[in-house]
Amino acid sequence: MVLTLALGAGLLQFAIGRVQLPLSLSGALDKVQTSEGADVVILGTCLAKQELDERRIADAWGGGAVYGLGTAGTGPMDWTLAVRNGMPAGVEHVVVAFVTGDLQNAVAPWESRMPELMRLNDLPEAWATCSAGSAYNDSGLRCRIDLALLQVWPAYRYRGFMAATVWKWWGAEAQAAKATIGGRSFRSGAPGVAPVQPTPADALMWTGRLIEASAAAGATITFMQMPVRKDANQSFASGDPAFQDLGRFIRERGGGYTALPTVPLTHFEDDRHVKPAGAELLSDSVGAWMKAAWPPQ
Repeated sequence: MVLTLALGAGLLQFAIGRVQLPLSLSGALDKVQTSEGADVVILGTCLAKQELDERRIADAWGGGAVYGLGTAGTGPMDWTLAVRNGMPAGVEHVVVAFVTGDLQNAVAPWESRMPELMRLNDLPEAWATCSAGSAYNDSGLRCRIDLALLQVWPAYRYRGFMAATVWKWWGAEAQAAKATIGGRSFRSGAPGVAPVQPTPADALMWTGRLIEASAAAGATITFMQMPVRKDANQSFASGDPAFQDLGRFIRERGGGYTALPTVPLTHFEDDRHVKPAGAELLSDSVGAWMKAAWPPQ
């Protein structure tokens, strides 16, 4: 039995090296590192990816290369690890594009990129969030073990993706979409569910660490609030008192904070997403802001 499991794990590890894994934040960073260089990188969730056109922004700015690293299912913990462990040299400015709620979750519990970006010396910080915000009803021990396995063992990290891939090879598309490992559901092609579900206080702590990581990398950082339909004209606020004055929290730690102008309500597809015309307006707004803040030399 043990030999069978060992052989199975070895085959899975071998297969991982030969299967195209899902695009992730670390994969997006590879794009920057293999380029001629980036002057500005834009972090954010899928909204930043879908709604901010890096080429349009660069043209409106006229000051250098802009790379959009918006990635679904990421949050302040993922972005901190990306800046700390994967940011290429030469980046002068980091922009974090967010909407209400993005900074309240240190990681997205359904599709975090954190395990790909962690190093062993990052584990103690991640473990510290386990007791307060574990996905398991225990003292956080299982969360810590899960995080350690996710960090050091790619076969464990991508087990959900590999299970879905096997089902697809067998032609069972419905089963692939429902691939379940260890009682937890995995979206087809997703790395897996994060064991850490931090509290708002944890998320705010990681926002502070993101500012520190950018400073250590020699880059400025600006948090740019994107408009949403329901509260496009309101300042960022949430039910948690810690987030009532996010702008002041960011500025006190050396970061920048601004809010993009709203777009016409007819340009929204839903409460958070905009149509292509709205995305063009947002991209132009970002480029204009950058041109005023960082005039081209």
